[in-house]
Amino acid sequence: NSVGIGVLLILIVSNLWQLARDYRRHVPGSRLRARMVSVLVMVAITPLVGLYIFSFEFINRGIDNWLNVDVEKGLADALELGRTALDSENLFRLDQVRAFAERLGEVKRDDLVATLGDLRKGSDALKITVYGANKEILAITSREPAALEYPSDEVLLQLRSQREYFSVEPHPGGDYRTHAAVVIDGAPTGEGFEFVEASFPVEPRLGTLAN
Repeated sequence: NSVGIGVLLILIVSNLWQLARDYRRHVPGSRLRARMVSVLVMVAITPLVGLYIFSFEFINRGIDNWLNVDVEKGLADALELGRTALDSENLFRLDQVRAFAERLGEVKRDDLVATLGDLRKGSDALKITVYGANKEILAITSREPAALEYPSDEVLLQLRSQREYFSVEPHPGGDYRTHAAVVIDGAPTGEGFEFVEASFPVEPRLGTLAN
């Protein structure tokens, strides 16, 4: 487009320059030619300017008003909705782990493994782990092969200050997992239970929206 406009301008300027030169030299027919060019310019430009102004105003004020969709606000609302859905998922899972901690506060060490198995089977938890003092893993139950690892310092710090922890984290398989941990209160004396941690699957569609 730029090249085409440049060539057109060059042709117009060169022809006008030639017309002006012929007009000054009184070349036969130059006056008539100049008058014809002036009339044609007026006839062409007048409706063109009107059409341009009408089209510009029509597109900018007319169609924009008809299709006035605030995309940024829509995206912000969708983001807020996704966050609300994740927060609701987190709170639901955290309530489940709170119930786990309450139940575990009533069992003894000998019944710990069996109780964990019952808790996992009665929920959709992927893994439930009970931790004791000195970074000791007292019991674990899992639907899939699970690595024996102690929670990070961030988790422990939040457990000490708020007595519970939850987060949504990506999983190597491409999906998301909700992790929640709650301090176990009221455990029998000497049992040494400190807290229970569980992981849950996040609904695939919710994980897609999270992405």
